[in-house]
Amino acid sequence: MAIVGLWRIQFDDKWVSDEALKAILTRYGVRQATELILCCSYFNMLSRFLESMRVELESTPAF
Repeated sequence: MAIVGLWRIQFDDKWVSDEALKAILTRYGVRQATELILCCSYFNMLSRFLESMRVELESTPAF
């Protein structure tokens, strides 16, 4: 399962299905699966927060 697939599952459904979780655990193990889900959850939360606060995207790169 690709990381983008996990992101879409978590973003659209707000939770990871038992089947997807089993596949992630099998492929990455408990520690890496936990880190992967936590990372995706963090960016999911950040995205929702920024959208709720109506933060606009920058029109030009900051660098």
